[in-house]
Amino acid sequence: RKLTVAPVMRACSLRPAQHLSTWTATQDASRVGSSYTEGDVWDHNYSLTEDGVVNSKLAFRNAKVSTVLNNLPAKAAGGMVDLKDINYTGKYDLVEAGDNLDHDKFDDVLEEQHDYLSADKTLFFEDFGLGASASSRVGARMISENPAHALIFRSLMIPIPPRPTDHRARYNGWNLDARWEVAEYNWTGTEYDFVREQVVPRRGERPVIAFLGGASKDTVALQFAQQTGKAEGIAGANIVAGGNASVRGVVEAYGQAAAAMLNEEVEQSVTIPSVTSSKGGKTTLFAGNFSDGFVNKVNAKGSLYGAYYNTISADGVSAVFGGFIGPAKSVPTAATASFAAQTSPVVVSGDVSTVSLSPDNSVASPTSVVFVDSSASSMTLDAAATRLAESCGEEAKADVAKALLGGAKLIVVKSEKEAEAHIL
Repeated sequence: RKLTVAPVMRACSLRPAQHLSTWTATQDASRVGSSYTEGDVWDHNYSLTEDGVVNSKLAFRNAKVSTVLNNLPAKAAGGMVDLKDINYTGKYDLVEAGDNLDHDKFDDVLEEQHDYLSADKTLFFEDFGLGASASSRVGARMISENPAHALIFRSLMIPIPPRPTDHRARYNGWNLDARWEVAEYNWTGTEYDFVREQVVPRRGERPVIAFLGGASKDTVALQFAQQTGKAEGIAGANIVAGGNASVRGVVEAYGQAAAAMLNEEVEQSVTIPSVTSSKGGKTTLFAGNFSDGFVNKVNAKGSLYGAYYNTISADGVSAVFGGFIGPAKSVPTAATASFAAQTSPVVVSGDVSTVSLSPDNSVASPTSVVFVDSSASSMTLDAAATRLAESCGEEAKADVAKALLGGAKLIVVKSEKEAEAHIL
């Protein structure tokens, strides 16, 4: 698929989730057994191993800002680090295993990426959320050899509270894996009944992981995974991209993965590609794939709440991402910066950077929903609901979408340029 404008979401082709042994004879010299100093934490190393990466050097999870800055080739000044080699918005192709890429080919590419990141490299990996509201959030991770990626994705994603990592909790339904089977004792009223088999799948900490590194290409590859035998549906997703692949392409892959999982997991909500403008208690949702230039214009008016993907529910609209890629001049100054912007310098390349939004859990339900359709001048509620259901790849969501859009004004414009008139 071409990625300048991301394609419509569809049903996902699934691959059984692959699990890796947490210890093999070849890992004697690795840092899987380690101390508890930053970059060398036992639990962190084990979690990487479960993800497929066996680090032989230090691996920093959600590293201190000072640690990241000490590993960058340039110094921070004025809350920014100027790096010339970051590809924020370059051309990219997003391919999906089972669609326009063979599953076996993706598996080969993923294994090569695992081997690359395992080979004598200091690693930086970030754990974060996709979804501002805890009720519609997917855990995610980014693994890279480039410390700049730690700052970049930290400012684009939803921060999560500091917490230990459980190496077992890679995919949703991880507890159904025989390796992690936990005995349960149920009190029957007269005695404890010993039950070994797990029947209720638990959510993974990091079901969506992007592995970044190696030769830079325009391709970003995505594969959805499914637990074998015991749990139906999407267990998680893997994303593979080169070390200097388009950051925007990786963000789009994260968005598609989160939307597919949330639309399957959360029955009474709809997660779609969209842009949310919110101001003065009013919310306008621009449904569909909009250009980065349009996102920048919404931000310039001071009303950007959620870029790229948003979730609509009875509680309102919840952003999937915590920031966006835009002009460096959009980065808040020290006096007005969000907490995230104040504590983590942003990476600037040319005149492009990431901009943290630090969105609230949700904003008010849409008062207006804008569709771009050059062939129509109006849209019924049924048609709008069908359009949203199709955009999230879940036709069964049409009734949910209809209920959620019931109070909104439906607006149809011929072009993205015309849509600008409806930015709050």
